Amino acid sequence: MPKMVILDIETTGLDPIKNSMIELGAVITDENLTSITDMVTYVKLRENTVINKSAMEVNQINLNSQAYGLFAIDPRIAVFGFNSWVLSNCEGGKPFVAGWNPSFDVSFMRSYYKEYGLEWPFHYRMLDVQSINAFVDNFNFTSLKSVRAAQKHRALDDAFDVLSRLKELRSMISNKYPNKGDCLG
Repeated sequence: MPKMVILDIETTGLDPIKNSMIELGAVITDENLTSITDMVTYVKLRENTVINKSAMEVNQINLNSQAYGLFAIDPRIAVFGFNSWVLSNCEGGKPFVAGWNPSFDVSFMRSYYKEYGLEWPFHYRMLDVQSINAFVDNFNFTSLKSVRAAQKHRALDDAFDVLSRLKELRSMISNKYPNKGDCLG
């Protein structure tokens, strides 16, 4: 299995054009789902950003807080820094993205990559842990231990939560099919 980037972002809404990413967190794993490195940063708003009140209630990031004011960095610096971090830690092939509904996070990141003229560094495949979780629950398989009800909605915490779920899933499959688990790392 190639390296994987577990990506999570917090935003001011659901539209990657009108809204802004305000926190970016990610974990890079090896083929055994061992965390190699992680990163998190607050990201300043794009110009003319629409701030959706319900999105801010979910992520609970106070844009007027001292922490956000001191540590939020320009979006261009955040995206270029993230891109360099991915490239320097994922040599030898394009990593794939994993996450809890990663298509949401990827849609935002792609809009930033396009805006800044960066080449997309990821494989076309994505691993959606939310869909796996729903599949496991819908077919009454042994449920994953942790339930996302107590979701933290902070980027790096959520990325590590996804990593934990992937390890639980790998263990569940390995226990049910002992000779097949090797394919999961």
